[in-house]
Formats: sequence, C-alpha cells, structure tokens
Amino acid sequence: MARNDFVPFATGPNANVVSQGTWLQTLSLANGFVAGLAKSAEANKALRQGTFVAASISEWINQQLLYTDIDDDGNVQEWVNEFDAALAKRIGTQTGRVRLQGTQVIWVDNYAGNDNNNGLTQAASVATIQRAINIVLSSLDIGPYQVIIYINANGGHTYYESLSVGSNPLGMLGQGQWQFQTFNGQCHIHGTAATLATAGGAQIVLNGNFLLTCQSTNYGPNGCLVPIAGSRIGYSGNGLVFGNCPGCTHIYAALGGEFNNGSASGAYTIAGGADQHALASQGGAVTVQGSPYAGGQTYPLPITIQNSPNFTNFAVAVGNGTITMAGLQFPGTGATGGKYYVSTNGVINTGGGGAGYLPGTIAGAVSTGGQYV
Repeated sequence: MARNDFVPFATGPNANVVSQGTWLQTLSLANGFVAGLAKSAEANKALRQGTFVAASISEWINQQLLYTDIDDDGNVQEWVNEFDAALAKRIGTQTGRVRLQGTQVIWVDNYAGNDNNNGLTQAASVATIQRAINIVLSSLDIGPYQVIIYINANGGHTYYESLSVGSNPLGMLGQGQWQFQTFNGQCHIHGTAATLATAGGAQIVLNGNFLLTCQSTNYGPNGCLVPIAGSRIGYSGNGLVFGNCPGCTHIYAALGGEFNNGSASGAYTIAGGADQHALASQGGAVTVQGSPYAGGQTYPLPITIQNSPNFTNFAVAVGNGTITMAGLQFPGTGATGGKYYVSTNGVINTGGGGAGYLPGTIAGAVSTGGQYV
C-alpha cells in the first residue's frame, strides 16, 4: 500500500486530552480559546478531533487506491481528485460495474472457455455468447468507448444458442459501439425460435464471418435476426451467411426494430431457404442497399444466393413495415418461390428495380394498402 501522510494527533493510550464528557462541557468548545493560558488537554482534544477525521478519510482513500501516495503538501485539488477516484472505485466495487477507459473485449470460446470466467482475457474466455452479453449488460459502463464480444469460431464449431439482448450497455452513446466479431474461421450460431433477438433499444453490429441458422417452435418469433421494440441489428463486412431455416425468417423486424446492412460494406450470402428472407411488420424496417454515388446512383452490392433456396416469399412487408432493397445484385443460383408480398400499409422499396427485381420464380403480389416501388 502507498504512503498516507495524514496522521492523527494525540491518540496514544496516555494522551493528554480531556475526556469526552469534560470536552462537551468546556467553554472552549463553544467560544474557542481566548486570550490567556490555554489548557493543553483541551487544545490537544481539539487537535485530535480534526486530525483524526482527516487521517481517517485519507486512510480510506489510500486503501481504495492502493498505489497512490496521499501527500501532505498543501495541494487541495490533488487530494480532492484522489477522493473522487477512491469514491468512484468504491461505487464500482459495490455495484459490480466497471467504467471503461478504452475498448473492452469479452472473449468467447465454446471449446476451451468456461462461463465461470469473467471473459476479460482470452485465457479467461467464457463458453457461451449469452454469458458474454450478460457480462456486458450487468458489469460495464462503456461511455464513449467500444465493447467487442470476440467469438472464437474454433474452425467451425457450432454455438447452439438463442441469444437475447434486452438493452444497451450502461452509458452507450451511439451505433457501432457494441460489436460481435469473429476469429479463427466461420462462427455458426444455431438458435431455437430466434438466433439473435434484440429489444429495448439495443444496438448490435455483427462484424465478421457468421453462419446463422434457426429452428422453429410454436412460440416464435422464429427468425435468425430479430430486432424488435426500437432495437437495431447492423452488419458490416461480407462474411454473413444465412443458412437453412425451415419455418423461420432470416431477418424479421417488428415493433420499430431495424436491420441495416451498413451500405457498401454489408454484402452477404443466402445459402439456405426459409419462409421469408426478409419480413417487416408493425413498423419494423429492413434496409439492405448499396452505397450512393454522387448524383444519386448506387454501387451495386452483391447479395449472393447459393443452393437455390426456396422461400414462400423472399420479402414481405405488412402492417406499416418497410423493406428497402435498392442498388443490389443477386449473383449465384437464384431462389425459388414468391418474390414478394406487401399489404396493409407495408412498403417494399427497390429503388425502381421493377417487378422482377427480387429473387424468386413466382410473381410478387400487392394487397390492400401495400406499396411496391
């Protein structure tokens, strides 16, 4: 422990101080020492009370900061700063929350990790992605910094998890601060009912090589990526693959939730079928588009299709849902099934791509109140 210069005065067992009862009755307590002789026992009592409190607070600061010297050098602001730092540290230990001072990585490894670990180093990786999510939400105040859940794909190991994110980390200021990133191959995540569901305004960005698949249940929402309740799932990169998801939807946005591909950096691959590739309902939005040129043109963004997947309808917008798929190319095998369905104030915006623009072998349909443009 570091040095504390502030020490109490007259605390020995035979100290020359008046008793507490006498001190409470003395005139000096109310009026201070006046001209004439002062009683040393009373003066010592006054000095001890002040120095005892100062020493006690400084010792508390010293115990919190451990390696910071508490100097008796007349620098009031330095002592105040040390007190602030000690108080912040103490609050953090009581709440279990850490205020970040820079980017924080939480490591996940379903082969060598353990959910009893804290995930703060690769050697202390947790075993599940959900455990990493819970650590971020319960333990970190990220402020202006970034937190990354760094997922070890282990050359293709599958994470059998249904991930749920109910809010942003404490202190989060904007998009892109919370990311899921992969390393060591393609990370396959297989969920039941939902592979990654976000709510409560949460904002997550996927950045890396992901294969997402989903198994349907009677309870839903039955989707790979399911942003709802004002939340957002973004994607950056070109390593996202949607696999086979019978009875599910690849991207299902509802209740003000949004999926956004990050413009030109968000190409991805569709390698398996589903009920829909994209479904927007109840004010949800799915946005997949190229990056605009000057003059209003767009870079054609490739959405690669493999294995001739089948969809009931490739894109569905209903109940004020909005799907924007503009400035895209669909190289590969093509898809079978319906191209689109839009109704009840839903909108599918292709940027003027025309009726045959979206993948599928069956013409799209527009019902009451829907718009396809």
